[in-house]
Amino acid sequence: MERSDPIVANICKFLAETDFCDSAAHYFACARTGEVAVNPYFPRGSDLAVACFFQEKSLPEYLRFLDYCESPERNDAGFIEWISQLPRVLTGIESHREFNRLYLCYRNLLRERFAGFSAQAAKCEEIFQSAALFPQPSLIAFAPNLLQSKYLADYAVVDGTLYVIAYTFAPEAIIHEYLHTLLKPHQSLLLNAVRRHGINKFINVNATIALGYMNSDSPFGAAHALEDCVVRALYGALDPSLDMALYCQKNTESGFCSVARMIQNLSNTAWRSLPLAQVAAQMLDC
Repeated sequence: MERSDPIVANICKFLAETDFCDSAAHYFACARTGEVAVNPYFPRGSDLAVACFFQEKSLPEYLRFLDYCESPERNDAGFIEWISQLPRVLTGIESHREFNRLYLCYRNLLRERFAGFSAQAAKCEEIFQSAALFPQPSLIAFAPNLLQSKYLADYAVVDGTLYVIAYTFAPEAIIHEYLHTLLKPHQSLLLNAVRRHGINKFINVNATIALGYMNSDSPFGAAHALEDCVVRALYGALDPSLDMALYCQKNTESGFCSVARMIQNLSNTAWRSLPLAQVAAQMLDC
């Protein structure tokens, strides 16, 4: 988390001076897996954030969503036992005599910080209206979480609402996560591309493994990483305000070396009027 953020620093100070029980700290410490150097909380930190939006749903419904997202933990018995204890842990925290004071202060500070984001929200709406690949969006909600890395964004879909969980409101993160939900029904297209061309045609495998984007060496793990590559390229094609050279360079450094080529594949056609499956097929054309 961004410890230089004054809100984060104040929360840490408050918690250090408050006698929250050790069992809660022990519970959340189990989210640290150490599997990915740049994100030692992968994948449990993200799965934990998502679980907060399924508190009124059944555990099987939550696990079906993790399956939809291809979380590596979705079939792990130890993880399932751990995450099933979350409601009990949250109830214990919320019953603490100091919780309401801390939560209300945090909520009010967030409202102040994000009170002026209407222009950024308008940018999202403008991009949504710019291409046929976007169906009429479901409700999209921003769920700020200052207690996570500013480089991380996660999402949950519950009752037709897409919740984007991030440190700050950024149109790129909102649209990126929404594009993932649109591409999920087209996994066969991504798998066929992997089987036909090989994943090395699209990404730097070592870089994507190091950053946690490729979650297995199976064709499905490769398709999972390729999906992120397509999403990044689509956003690059959709947002005319980007510094394209810098955007492509950053994606190449993260292992998504075919982003520039995918964007170029769209440059000479009226792709904005096409359905998503055709757009993705054109992007993947080697």
